[in-house]
Amino acid sequence: MPGPKDITLTLSLEDYNNLQQAKSAAEQETAAVRKELEIAKGVSGDERVAKVTAFARHCLTLARFAVANCPPTEIKGWPFEVLRKLADTIDVLPDYSLDDRDLAIDLRAFARDCEELELHRRGRDARAVAIPPVDTSAHDA
Repeated sequence: MPGPKDITLTLSLEDYNNLQQAKSAAEQETAAVRKELEIAKGVSGDERVAKVTAFARHCLTLARFAVANCPPTEIKGWPFEVLRKLADTIDVLPDYSLDDRDLAIDLRAFARDCEELELHRRGRDARAVAIPPVDTSAHDA
């Protein structure tokens, strides 16, 4: 191939340092991606789906327990938004059934009840009048 075999570049020290930093960052990113790839290779797609499905089933068990044992009338700040999101995603489970559909309906209804109670509490708390403490120090003497 005709042409020069050696090339001489002139760079400022700042440009050289920037190139070194970029090279180092690229090497670190490459190492991280390779590590993620190795981890992904260790778990097949079917196995990953099975694990995510099992995780979702465990979450649903916890949600059922909470709905049955933690009434919103006694627990302020029930995370009804999260419960609603959970109910809205049940239908994407690979093993979705009619029982799951019914569960989603029940969870949405419970979340709606929780939301109404929280809105009532907030309105009540906003209307509450604070009574200042009475200074009783004169009576103690």
